[in-house]
Amino acid sequence: MALQTYLRQSRQGLEMQNRAAEIRIRSERRWGEILAAIEKNPGGQSEHKSYLSQDGTGRTSKLSDLGITRNQSSRWQLIASISEQEFEERLEFVKTNGKELTSAEMLSFAGYLQRERERQERRKRSAQAGSRGGA
Repeated sequence: MALQTYLRQSRQGLEMQNRAAEIRIRSERRWGEILAAIEKNPGGQSEHKSYLSQDGTGRTSKLSDLGITRNQSSRWQLIASISEQEFEERLEFVKTNGKELTSAEMLSFAGYLQRERERQERRKRSAQAGSRGGA
């Protein structure tokens, strides 16, 4: 993020800014994949705050122990929910259209995809309910 800010302030080209942003976004996406894959503690702590340790001690690690906020965890997991193909296509689309690549752009895109999946699921359930009712 600091490199991207420096490039913007030093009036470097959009391509250089986007390269730095792409590195950061790919890193955030990878963290989101890792966080989504970690088994969450089913116990008395909030599921968003605690994760089972990977060191075999059974000790629970909180997001704060990892230096990650709940907001970061949520945002990164949302970016990670984008399929690999859609993620790569979106990166390419933004870069080839001369737009600035940002985490906000990827979050917006991920939110759009999530809403579309939910709409399709509702339509599917509605169609199934309609076909059962008419039979």
